[in-house]
Amino acid sequence: MKFKLAVYRFALVFTLALNVAGMSGCDSAKEELEKTRAERDGLKTQVSNMHASMESVAKDLSEAKAQAAKCQSASAVAPALPVQAAPAARPAGKGAPSKSPAAK
Repeated sequence: MKFKLAVYRFALVFTLALNVAGMSGCDSAKEELEKTRAERDGLKTQVSNMHASMESVAKDLSEAKAQAAKCQSASAVAPALPVQAAPAARPAGKGAPSKSPAAK
């Protein structure tokens, strides 16, 4: 009878020791899991922000392309305006007016 009682006590103590050791092992795993989840959530936020940024850039790009197409079609329809040549520079000499104040 004493032997059976000793075996039961040993089994109980052993089971409790395994549970305590298992719980302490789970705590470190739990902490690691929480760190991983926090990192994952941060990465998800970054990806979400990048998607929003890409959508904004895509919208701006499509608007710019539409504006460029509108400008090209307007320039194709508008008649070409004659380009006026710049007046020729006068050679410096007797006929050219003097720009210095002393000449007046």
